[in-house]
Amino acid sequence: MQCWGRNDNGQLGDGTTTNRLTPVLVSNITTATSVSAGGGHACATLADGTVQCWGGNVNGQLGDGTTTNRLTPVLVSGITTATSVSAGGFFLTGFHTCATLADGTVQCWGRNGNGQLGDGTTTNRLTPVLVSNITTTTSVSTSSSHTCATLADGTVQCWGNNANGQLGDGTTTNRLTPVLVSGITTATSVSAGAFHNCAMLADGTVQCWGHNAKGQLGNGTTADSNIPVQVSNITTATSVSAGYEFNCATLAGDTVQCWGYNGNGQLGNNVTADSNIPVQVLGIVPGIIVPLRSADTLSDVEIAGIAVGCIAFVIILTLIGLCVRSRRRADKLRARGAPVAVTPQQPQVIVIQTS
Repeated sequence: MQCWGRNDNGQLGDGTTTNRLTPVLVSNITTATSVSAGGGHACATLADGTVQCWGGNVNGQLGDGTTTNRLTPVLVSGITTATSVSAGGFFLTGFHTCATLADGTVQCWGRNGNGQLGDGTTTNRLTPVLVSNITTTTSVSTSSSHTCATLADGTVQCWGNNANGQLGDGTTTNRLTPVLVSGITTATSVSAGAFHNCAMLADGTVQCWGHNAKGQLGNGTTADSNIPVQVSNITTATSVSAGYEFNCATLAGDTVQCWGYNGNGQLGNNVTADSNIPVQVLGIVPGIIVPLRSADTLSDVEIAGIAVGCIAFVIILTLIGLCVRSRRRADKLRARGAPVAVTPQQPQVIVIQTS
């Protein structure tokens, strides 16, 4: 695993707090199966079902029983059957982490001021605690102060901060344990944004709910909604990812559409005007290109010889991240603002934009 970018909390995992303009190896991790970036920390699941985290730990978000920042990965206490992990946060404001376990339960740790750990309290936890009443989870997604999970029956449950209706239960009341998102019964995935969420449904449509000041719900308005609304003109989505006031979805034809805040060009349509309905990302041709979590496209990055997953934290004007996970060894990839086309002479890649 390799990381690059901002490193003031040790979130690159290389044993230093030195910002890195090119990738550096995360110390002592050789069997990672997934990775997730938070506001100032990162976590990875390993092949043996354990989780390791590194970086900022002021609220115990590394799960090692302390509040000491870690410059290299440490083992999360008590987790041995993790299938995925999600590190919460945007712009250094997220301080909790959740993991899905093989038995369908979820455990969370770290900051809990809004009930985002889902254990019925607002007590910070330095080690994992069980989320109440969830036993059939298929995925979990953390934000700065709330969390959502998809369940095996196609429903979605959320908990934590609900000031903008981001829990989707028709209220703006914070919840210390999971509540059912109204009207969703065929969700295949959910992605938690800063103060909103989006779910992909089995029919290829996308529904979003919560904060909408920048049009991030994608329904042609800027009005918040405390229940899900359908994103306009998307019927063939294959994935969706919610960022900080914007979202992107991949479509069946290997194209990408994005909507919401666009002040730094994160919608990829060669303008900086916000859009409250999806717009086409320019320059993406059929390949495998997936936007994830938040931020703008990082320009002028050269990556050589990466064959495994990577994660990065970068702030340029706003927090900007770009991670590339190669399907096969890449000789060279240049990203200059808009996505580069994948030609037959170039390796197909997965491009992941993270906050």
